[in-house]
Amino acid sequence: MSDSIKCLICGKTVKTINHMHMKKHGISVAEYASRFPGCELTAQSVSEKRSKALLGREITWKSKISAAVKESWESNRFQGRTGIPLSSESKKALSIKLMGHPVADDTRIKIGQIGLGRIPWNKGRGMELLEERIALQNNPSPSLGV
Repeated sequence: MSDSIKCLICGKTVKTINHMHMKKHGISVAEYASRFPGCELTAQSVSEKRSKALLGREITWKSKISAAVKESWESNRFQGRTGIPLSSESKKALSIKLMGHPVADDTRIKIGQIGLGRIPWNKGRGMELLEERIALQNNPSPSLGV
């Protein structure tokens, strides 16, 4: 097992070829890898040590952040991104913004009248529609190319 690798440009012995070392040569790690295909970028001992450290690890940064956001949201829904509680004016402005745009009363009446008499596309098709979808998932049609 090797504890180090040799840079193929300068010959220096390092544990890993990273962006800091490549900065000295004025190229990126990707350019180094393309210039020397098949070369190792990390010593075998470093790779094994890293894989052992990550083995069985369930907690990730993504899950930590997600849990923190959920906890923050549940503890105070009216808290701003900075952690400072929102003022009543801010709460009201946010509420209005999330409701959508204001619509005049006569426009609401017109929208309601237009919808009268229309039959929804899925009326009376509750279980039938569900069975159709299940059948399509289980047996895709050969004519659809699925």
